[in-house]
Amino acid sequence: MKHERFLSLRASSNEKAFLVLCVALWSCVCLCACSATGLQTGAVSEDVNFRVVGKAALEDIFNSYRAFEHNSFNDHVSQRFIPDRNAFVNGAEQNFTKSVLIEFNYFVDIVVKEDGFLNVGFHWEKKTQPYGSSSLVLIKGKTDFVFSSEDDKWLLYQVRGDDPF
Repeated sequence: MKHERFLSLRASSNEKAFLVLCVALWSCVCLCACSATGLQTGAVSEDVNFRVVGKAALEDIFNSYRAFEHNSFNDHVSQRFIPDRNAFVNGAEQNFTKSVLIEFNYFVDIVVKEDGFLNVGFHWEKKTQPYGSSSLVLIKGKTDFVFSSEDDKWLLYQVRGDDPF
């Protein structure tokens, strides 16, 4: 049978060359597919780790805001915060005391680590009820939080875009 001859050790040089070509082509296809989906060695773990770290840093500061206490929230903001740490923390506190936070949702778009900083881009929506009012207010925005690594913690260093607080 021709099929048996192809698999046998007595295959012609043309058949062997064809088999080698098929294996090489299949290997290239697999490598390209893995590269396109981010399944290269090390790529996923690095991406996933920084994405997880970024989400955790966001969750920490948002949990602190949900149960606002000045010193606790302050502990999540870097001493080197730009442009003005005190104005930022005081502004967040003023906004917190103006209304009841009903719901706050955020969705991480991108996480990039560079030179000791972690940039977390996300969009969010916040539902509040101003004190003395029966109406609900829905606010949406898109923001980048830049965190700096200080004493093995990620602290908020800068806010770009819409202020979610």
